[in-house]
Amino acid sequence: MTMVADAAALSLVRRRFRRWLDGVGWPQDLGDEIIVAVDEAASNVVDHAYPGRRAGPMRIVARRLADGLRGHRHVEIAVRDWGRWQPAPTDPGYRGRGLAMMRAFMHRVDLWRMDEGTEVVMRSVAVGPG
Repeated sequence: MTMVADAAALSLVRRRFRRWLDGVGWPQDLGDEIIVAVDEAASNVVDHAYPGRRAGPMRIVARRLADGLRGHRHVEIAVRDWGRWQPAPTDPGYRGRGLAMMRAFMHRVDLWRMDEGTEVVMRSVAVGPG
């Protein structure tokens, strides 16, 4: 899904991801963790990617990956913007914990900073066949 990175988009992202996870038969409790991680990544785009200028695009791509040998499944989500990377302050106060939250809920989180934008790629923990 591609949308304008504004606060109104966040509830849409959460609803669409819940529907998608339900559609692929993802366990509810692990789905909740994925939704928190995706919401945090999308919130970071909304809050930080386009400072001092009009909100730009945000693209979120998700796919279910299957391990054919063991029957385990993963979900992989990429959240991308075309803004500017904003380093976290040394003392974030009550903010600045987005990446730590994503890492707490996902098996793997990779961050790619580019000349034009940032992409966060997250992979869920494995679940059994379903």
